[in-house]
Amino acid sequence: MKKISYKYLCFALILSLSIVACNDFEDENYDFSNTASPYVELNASSYSGEPEEELSIGFRLRVAVQKEVNVGYEITGDISQSGSVTIEPGEVLAPLVLTLPGAPDTIGTANVAITSVDDGFTIGRAAGGDNVEASISWEPE
Repeated sequence: MKKISYKYLCFALILSLSIVACNDFEDENYDFSNTASPYVELNASSYSGEPEEELSIGFRLRVAVQKEVNVGYEITGDISQSGSVTIEPGEVLAPLVLTLPGAPDTIGTANVAITSVDDGFTIGRAAGGDNVEASISWEPE
């Protein structure tokens, strides 16, 4: 008879603990109602190199997604170029390889900016325009 009462006591204890564990948990430190949508940004705020050198400008996602993300860009200044790069599925970074113009003694500057992105992604973080534009500079060594 004692064995049966211990079994019921243990069962009641486990049942009461599981009911308490299933109650709604609310804590203001874990508020997920203000989440940011996925965004694309440049991986640096400035790029520099030498004339006639290849320079890699990186466009990145903060988290890898399982679809292609096309990012439009525009370069203005001593370089004038626009186009798009594709961040492949599962990747977080897509480089744009740019050859810096000029003779070996040339100094120049340009700016690169993200102009568009598809599928509901935003340009830069929701809180501000951080890393959506960057400067490019080149000068001889």
